[in-house]
Amino acid sequence: MKKVVPVSISPLLTEEMQISLQNFIAFVNGNIVEPFLDSPSGPLFGLSTYLRPPYDEDEVRVLGGEDELVSMERQDCKEKIKRLEKAEKIAASALKNSGEMFV
Repeated sequence: MKKVVPVSISPLLTEEMQISLQNFIAFVNGNIVEPFLDSPSGPLFGLSTYLRPPYDEDEVRVLGGEDELVSMERQDCKEKIKRLEKAEKIAASALKNSGEMFV
């Protein structure tokens, strides 16, 4: 009886399958998914740039902007930060000057 020795081709097949899988995914994304999503009749019609009307800056601010209350709160926070930074500089200067007085 002749003894059959198995040949190990598993690593080669594994690598080829990985490359094939990557190519398959790239093909599906590029040729099926993206055209479907970008299509004017696709599910992302609202995000499509094909039929988007030209909006001026004020309309964009109204449609995509944040709530006016949030904007006012952000401005208040920026002003508080400026005041605190100014106070920090004054405190650092006073601390530096007080150290020089006792030397």
